[in-house]
Amino acid sequence: MKPAGWNNADIDDTVLHFIRNNEPTFPTLMRFCRSLGIQDAGEYAVCDAQRINVIFWTGLSKPLLESLMRLVNARLVHLHPSTREVHVAERLVLDMPLDDGSTSDRDMWCPVTLRGYSLAVARHASQPPILNDLGNGRTSGTSWRIAHPQAFESNATNEKTSPPPPTIPGT
Repeated sequence: MKPAGWNNADIDDTVLHFIRNNEPTFPTLMRFCRSLGIQDAGEYAVCDAQRINVIFWTGLSKPLLESLMRLVNARLVHLHPSTREVHVAERLVLDMPLDDGSTSDRDMWCPVTLRGYSLAVARHASQPPILNDLGNGRTSGTSWRIAHPQAFESNATNEKTSPPPPTIPGT
């Protein structure tokens, strides 16, 4: 869903402007999009491309992710490592252990912020990241992918499971 009269370019421009001026976390970007009438919540997750159990954020909508994919492909946006404390200050964290760099199969959270590349980097990038519909990309040294909840499987029961939704610390 998008605001009446808006096309994809309008959404991309608005999201890019917000990211460049705020370097938001995913929850902050989602709240901003919601305030404009852009569908923000959904059933998609942003994960590490090589280790799908390393999750950057969950509960995003396909329209928001499509906008982010267009911005990443244009080499205008990337993920930047952050800390749990940044998310605690926003009162939204993922209820899972932090990524410790291990090769464990358990789900782990890697906190990130979204940042904009300068226009000079975008123009001179030799190999821009490519994301296709629910595909893979590489930004800021971090490979990542968009995953539908059906991509997550429980090793113990071999049942399809979703990563946990964001939670408010202390609840």
